[in-house]
Amino acid sequence: MTFWETREPASSDYRHVHVSGKLDHPYRLPTAKCEKCGESIGEFDAVLPFDCPASLRKNPLFTDKDSEVPIKEFQRLAKKIVAEAGEPGAKAAKPVPGACLQPGFLDVPSLPNVDFLWSDLWSGSSSMVVSERVRSALADLHAPDTAFYKRVKP
Repeated sequence: MTFWETREPASSDYRHVHVSGKLDHPYRLPTAKCEKCGESIGEFDAVLPFDCPASLRKNPLFTDKDSEVPIKEFQRLAKKIVAEAGEPGAKAAKPVPGACLQPGFLDVPSLPNVDFLWSDLWSGSSSMVVSERVRSALADLHAPDTAFYKRVKP
């Protein structure tokens, strides 16, 4: 099998934001703290393919990027959020400490006319915004580790 790397084209900061905009995920799972060693656990480049349930959107554990809970509490929260999400993608996803939840809010100052938007993510780059053409091509490949979320809010 041949693999290809996809990279953002080099450009100035201004052009980058003008073309790709910024993608914000205001809801995320808290990081977890190991009760034995005190180490914080968090994967800040994970974006889950389901909505943060409306009942949890005002909860500081899901809105404060610095929130942290013990591992056992994180496990309870992860089960609760998957159960409340009620979406097929929620059961297949693996909630991890620090993961972003949908919806994502995309702010692009220009009219996008490219297949990939390299929007700045505070969480890292494991998620990108793609055109319907790219989504269809990837979906046709039946890639098991690829998840799509269609409602990126403008």
